[in-house]
Amino acid sequence: MDIEIENPLLAHLQILILNTLRKNHPLLMSWLDSPRIAKGRSAVRLGPTIRLYFEFAGSRSPQIDPAWLRALTESGESSTGLILRNAGGELAHAAGKRAG
Repeated sequence: MDIEIENPLLAHLQILILNTLRKNHPLLMSWLDSPRIAKGRSAVRLGPTIRLYFEFAGSRSPQIDPAWLRALTESGESSTGLILRNAGGELAHAAGKRAG
């Protein structure tokens, strides 16, 4: 499955996901579907044995906001799983599509 996420959020997710999977913990991640694709919500379960590939647009690395990373981490550790939110706390949109 391919999921398109904006660079700043993706940079924070890369840290969070790798730290979680390094501990051999699975992670449920959900997001609002991009309005250009569908109107709904999607989710994916990530586990330590899956291969992940993070691809960023452009060559500049986004700055990491410790408060945003902490908020995402707390979401990921909750019973609802990681719900993608932007730096302002609003629900984030992503475009997910199945490979194939």
